[in-house]
Amino acid sequence: MVYFKGEFYMSDELREIIFNNKLRSVFQPIISMQTGEVIGYEALTRGPKDSKYINPEILFESAKTHDLLWDLEITCRKNAIKTFSTHNSDKFLFVNIDPAVLKDDHFIKGFTKELLAKYNISPTSLIFEITEKTSIDCYKNFSEVIDYYKNQGYKIAIDDVGTGYSGLTTIAKTRPNYIKMDMSLITNVTRDNFKKAIIKSFVDFANSTNTKIIAEGIEDVNDLYTLIEIGVHYGQGFLINRPADNLMEPPETIKKRIVDKNINMRKHSFSPSSNVKIGEIAKEVSPVLSTTTCSEVDKLFKSNHSIRGISIVNNSYSIIGVLMNSDFFSKVGTQYGWSIYMKRPIHLIMDSNPLIIDYDTTLDIVSKIVISREEDKLYDYIIVKKNDKYFGVVTVISLLEKTMEFELNVAKYSNSLTDTSL
Repeated sequence: MVYFKGEFYMSDELREIIFNNKLRSVFQPIISMQTGEVIGYEALTRGPKDSKYINPEILFESAKTHDLLWDLEITCRKNAIKTFSTHNSDKFLFVNIDPAVLKDDHFIKGFTKELLAKYNISPTSLIFEITEKTSIDCYKNFSEVIDYYKNQGYKIAIDDVGTGYSGLTTIAKTRPNYIKMDMSLITNVTRDNFKKAIIKSFVDFANSTNTKIIAEGIEDVNDLYTLIEIGVHYGQGFLINRPADNLMEPPETIKKRIVDKNINMRKHSFSPSSNVKIGEIAKEVSPVLSTTTCSEVDKLFKSNHSIRGISIVNNSYSIIGVLMNSDFFSKVGTQYGWSIYMKRPIHLIMDSNPLIIDYDTTLDIVSKIVISREEDKLYDYIIVKKNDKYFGVVTVISLLEKTMEFELNVAKYSNSLTDTSL
C-alpha cells in the first residue's frame, strides 16, 4: 500500500491514540417502549477532544485504511467492559463489532470471555452489535463465528438496518436477538407512511420470530408516539438521552409520556371511534407565530418536505390560522408573489378560518365535520385546541386510519365473543 506524506502523519497520530489508549467509552441508554425503563446501554467510543478523531466515523474509517481496525476494536472493547463494570449495572451492554474483524483468530481464542470474567460480567449480559455498514465477504465464515458467539451465551444485534449491505441476507444468516432500525428510517416516521409500513413489516416479522426491534435515533416526541403505536419494542436516541460517561436514565417526562401513551392505547384497544377523543391522536407539531416572515416559512418547508402545513398562533398561543405548503407555494410562486410576500409576515397569506376542534371531541364527530368541508380544504390540517390554546394537529389520513383501526378492533373483539365454534 502506498501512503502519501500526510497519511503517514495521520497513521502515527492514530497509532498513538490507540496504543496509548487515549480513547474513552460513553454509554447511551436503550429503553422499553412500554414502560420507559432502561434495558441496556450501547457503548460508544470517543477519541481525544483536541483531535479530529473525537469523531467516531473518522476514527474507525482511518483505522480501516491503516490496518488498525483490530487494534482499535479490542481497545474499545476493553474500555467498554472495564468502564461498564465500575457501575455495577444489571442491564445489558451493547458493543459494536465490524464484520471485517469477525474472522480474526483472536475472537475465537476467547479474548472477550476472559475479559468478561476479569470484570465479573456474565456473557449473557453482553450483546454484540454487528454493523451493516461494511460488506460481509463470506457468509459461511461469518455464520460460523456468529454461532460460536451464541454458543458462548452472547446475544446478537444487527445494527444500522435500513442502510449498508445485504440487510435481509444478514438477518437471515444471523438470526439475531435484536434488529436495530437505522435513524434514517426513524426520523419523521410520523409524517411518512412508507417508513411506517417498512417498520411495521419488521415488527410483524420480529413478533413471529422472537426477535426484538430497537429504533435508533429517536429525536422527536411524535416519532416516539408513532413507534409505540406501530409496536416497536425498544428505543434509543437524543430524545431519550445522549451518550454520556455515566449510565443515564431517561427524563421522567419521557417515561411518563411512554407510560401514558401505552395506557391510552390499551384503553382504546376495543373502543369504537365514538369513545376516542381527537386530542388523543393529535401530534404535538410546533406552530409558528403570526409575525414569522414568509421567507422563514419557505426555509421551513424546503428543509423538511414531509411537513404538509403549519399552524399559526399569536403570542398567547391562541390559534389564528393555518397554511398548507401547497397553498403557500401557489401564492408565492406567482409572477410577483416572491417579491411581494417573502419579507412580509405569514398572516397575510394564511387561511384565517381553519378547522379547529376541541381536544375532547370524539373521532366519529370529527369525521362528519371533515367530510362536510369544501373540497379544496378537505385534506387541510385539523387543528386541535385544549383549554382554548393550540395543542397539535391531526391529518385527515391519520384520522381515517385511526377510525378504521378502532372499528376493526371492535369488530374482531365482537366476533370473538359471538363465535360459537369455540
